[in-house]
Amino acid sequence: MARDCAQKLEEDYDYEQAIELYTKAGQLYEMDNQATNGQSMHLKACELQLQSKQWSNLPKCIKTYEKIAKKYLS
Repeated sequence: MARDCAQKLEEDYDYEQAIELYTKAGQLYEMDNQATNGQSMHLKACELQLQSKQWSNLPKCIKTYEKIAKKYLS
């Protein structure tokens, strides 16, 4: 549900709210042991943060990318 709402907000160019909901969706997927879906939601949130030039969140996005990369390498 959070993912669907985030997608709709993204379509409406409300990136700030979409980022929050993608992050929430990622957390919910991870709690439900659906790591792949959770990772894709976190990546989408980072993508929107970078697309909307929220440079203050760059370190957080880098950590997210590194965390996911480490999971794929192990």
